[in-house]
Amino acid sequence: MHVAVKIVKNVSRYREAARSEIQVLEYLNTMDPSSTFRCVQMLEWFDHHGHVCIVFELLGLSTYDFIKENSFLPFHMNDIRQMAYQICQSINWKFSIIGLANLLPLEGAELYGQNSDSSTQKK
Repeated sequence: MHVAVKIVKNVSRYREAARSEIQVLEYLNTMDPSSTFRCVQMLEWFDHHGHVCIVFELLGLSTYDFIKENSFLPFHMNDIRQMAYQICQSINWKFSIIGLANLLPLEGAELYGQNSDSSTQKK
């Protein structure tokens, strides 16, 4: 089984933010255990020498890797539509259960489709 691990530096403010993120992710996991609304599933978390480590299911490619594998060509319109739909669906669901102020940042967003059930494919 392959996973993704987010390692948060051993700095008090980062650790505090990571613990808040863990609380939100645990809540989201209980609200959507089958990932119907495309929120990444946190599998576990642990502390390693003061660094907070969060273990996630491994999804598809990162946005950068997707672009790189496509020789840095622009996205096709169908890919943009599919990504926008997935992002909007997820944000709408998160907003409906936890409110706008508590949404997690999107900089860690990954694309469904490379290792999942969506149809996003390289062009």
